[in-house]
Amino acid sequence: MIGGAGLASGQGVTQSVRAAGDGNSAYNNININVTEANQAPALAAGVGQALISGQTITGSNAAGSVAVSALNGGIQMAIQASGNQGSALQQVAQGNLLQNTQLMGNSNLVNNMTQLNVVLRNNGPSTGALDCNLSTLNALRKF
Repeated sequence: MIGGAGLASGQGVTQSVRAAGDGNSAYNNININVTEANQAPALAAGVGQALISGQTITGSNAAGSVAVSALNGGIQMAIQASGNQGSALQQVAQGNLLQNTQLMGNSNLVNNMTQLNVVLRNNGPSTGALDCNLSTLNALRKF
């Protein structure tokens, strides 16, 4: 698997861990919460930044770099550790979810965790609209 190529060929949830070196440990975890409400919860004031379609937000420090992108109807977060220690990638797009962890150094511990919070309106949508929402979530259950 190169980069996010697994998302194009995988369906449902695709998880991959590749490790070289000694004493490495990696976990890919997914948590999906589905709730009903009239609207999504408000973001805390002054926290985070809105991600606009087609945009990439980046950041870096001594530990490595991160890039969060909204492309092709999905989102992606890529983390590159400093010193050629490895990388982690998460993508959610078109009913699929990909997690990829690559470790290239020694004595690394990585928890690659995705949390997806879905809010369905509780104002009595039509059966067709509700079925569409549930069908999209069901596609992620194909483990």
